[in-house]
Amino acid sequence: MTTSPDLSIEELPDLTDPVLIVAWEGWNDAGESASTAAQYLIQQLGAKPFATIDPEEFYDFTEARPMARYRNGERYIAWPDTEFVHLQAPAGGRDVVVGVGIEPHYRWKRYITALSELVDEIGAKLILSLGAVAAGTPHTQPVHVRGSANNSALAERYNMHPSRFEGPSGIVGVFHDHCRRREIGGVSLWASVPHYLPGITNPVGAQALLRVVSDMTGLRFDL
Repeated sequence: MTTSPDLSIEELPDLTDPVLIVAWEGWNDAGESASTAAQYLIQQLGAKPFATIDPEEFYDFTEARPMARYRNGERYIAWPDTEFVHLQAPAGGRDVVVGVGIEPHYRWKRYITALSELVDEIGAKLILSLGAVAAGTPHTQPVHVRGSANNSALAERYNMHPSRFEGPSGIVGVFHDHCRRREIGGVSLWASVPHYLPGITNPVGAQALLRVVSDMTGLRFDL
């Protein structure tokens, strides 16, 4: 049973050594590459949400508006909540939970508390975040994905380095710092996409992130 008033778990799936993959639209998501990659995972593998973080306390709904939808003959409102879905593990592999939402506008500490409770409920020992940055990368070159790890063991395993970035942080950095303090392993993946294509979804950046996700988790999907 959850204690956070913002986290709702419909039914906890039976999980084997799960890794949590998270992505947020917004500041951490140049070219929408990270959120597109996460949504593609969910759609390709036919996963359904089992948990959500309620958006009420975290968003300005004039900026992240609820969307009117029409399905099966009925109209409904889809709120900008953070959804979590379970992807079945490949044979002998670990399960994957994917969380996707919008970077919160308000109350980040409270949001992280709800997210941290989800981590505890599913028993995740590895967090894998997806992000994208606008860079001086031409569209004629392959998209580079760099990664950083929040502890030395993960850095050695995946041939990465701890992040030494200093400056303004998005929700990705805040979440990884929280995980580090709780001794939960975290890897942050960032795709570098062309800065001169603002406001355009970049599927090539999403594809580059998904290739790394596949290598790290063993998930297989059509790219």
